[in-house]
Amino acid sequence: MPKKLALLTLHGMGDTSPTYYVELHDLLKKALGNSTWNRIAFRPIYYQNVLQGNQAEIFGRMRDQIDWMKLRRFLLYGFSDAASLEYRKDVTGSPYFETQKVILQTMDSVFEEAGRSAVPVIVVAQSLGCQVISSYIWDAQQPQPSAGIWRAPPDDGVAAGSTQDQFRRMQTLQRLGYDGLQHSHLCFRAQEHPGDPAAEPGLPMAQSLR
Repeated sequence: MPKKLALLTLHGMGDTSPTYYVELHDLLKKALGNSTWNRIAFRPIYYQNVLQGNQAEIFGRMRDQIDWMKLRRFLLYGFSDAASLEYRKDVTGSPYFETQKVILQTMDSVFEEAGRSAVPVIVVAQSLGCQVISSYIWDAQQPQPSAGIWRAPPDDGVAAGSTQDQFRRMQTLQRLGYDGLQHSHLCFRAQEHPGDPAAEPGLPMAQSLR
């Protein structure tokens, strides 16, 4: 059955499991029913593996030198995520770049599953994931972004301005749901910036699936 809608999820900070999305997936599938669910391309975006390696290495080196292990582990694995993403984000291969690369590859995968069609997109992001997806959308839609994977658009054969290029730049984004948002000012963007794809609500899900 051809997909009519893309539904992406992004997790928050901390040592997150790759299966973080399962409860939400099962709840939505049950609520919507198989007929509707089978028309949705569901994609959980997982970027913690980009960050966790360095964090685990640092924690391992300092284990014998500190107390309060659980607290320090929480602080390191959680709060360093945001700092790691901002560090040297204009450099190719940085955590910021690699995280955006994961999102880009997910968008390309959905595009293929949808029959190379730019279907409407809904994103549900939690905590740090709100910052991650907001940064991706901002960079993707700037004429000359200063950081991330769009600083020098990928040389992968996708023509600028093509249907796939517009889709991977989130031009068909219809809903952006935030939970645990650490940037409270974004809650007011719809009023301050009409037309901003990261703020405008767009089509309801039922209409998108028609």
